[in-house]
Amino acid sequence: MKIKKRRYITSPCASAVRLIRKKYPHLEKYLAYKVDSPMVATAKVVHHKWPDAKVVFIGPCIVKRLEASEDHPDLDILVLTYKELNEVLNIVHPDEAIPVEQLFDLENSSTRLYPISGGLATTSCSSHLLSRDEIQVISGWKKCAEALDNFEKNTSVRLLDILFCDGGCINGPGIESMLTLEERRNKILGYIEQRKI
Repeated sequence: MKIKKRRYITSPCASAVRLIRKKYPHLEKYLAYKVDSPMVATAKVVHHKWPDAKVVFIGPCIVKRLEASEDHPDLDILVLTYKELNEVLNIVHPDEAIPVEQLFDLENSSTRLYPISGGLATTSCSSHLLSRDEIQVISGWKKCAEALDNFEKNTSVRLLDILFCDGGCINGPGIESMLTLEERRNKILGYIEQRKI
C-alpha cells in the first residue's frame, strides 16, 4: 500500500532546516515540522523524567546552539561540541564513573542512525511506504543546495532526507577525531549491532 502523493523534506539537522528557512522559504511547506529533532525530543524526555535536571547536548554541531537558544529557549539546553567537551575534561577530571543503572539511553538502537547520511530515511521505515526512486538521501552543503534547487521540479522524489555536513553529523565541525569518515560510520553501525544483542 502506498501513501498519498505528498512530498516531504526531512532532516534532524539544524543547519539544513535553517538553510531552507533562509534560502528556500518556498520549500518550508514540505518540511516535516511537527517532528522534533533528536536533541529536542531527548530534552523533552529528560525534562519530563527529571524536572530538575540540566539538559546538556554534546555533539558535533555548532548550529545546535541556535536551535536550542532561538527555537527552543524554554528547554534551556546547554550545547557543547565534542571539542569543547575535551577542553572541559582536560580541566575537570571526573573521579567517579556513573553507575550503569543511572545511564540514560533509548531502548531502540536504530535511533542511533540519525547522525549518518540516510539514517532518518532508514529509521523511519520509509522504504516500506515509498519506492527507492521516491527517496533521495543527500549530505554535504553543495549537494543539499542542488537537491533543494531541484526539489519542486523533480516530482518523483517524495522524501528528501538531507544532512548539511558531508556524510552526516559524524563529519560535523565540532568533532576531533583521527578516524576517517568511513571508520566513524562503521563505529556507529558496529555500536548499533552490539546494542541489538
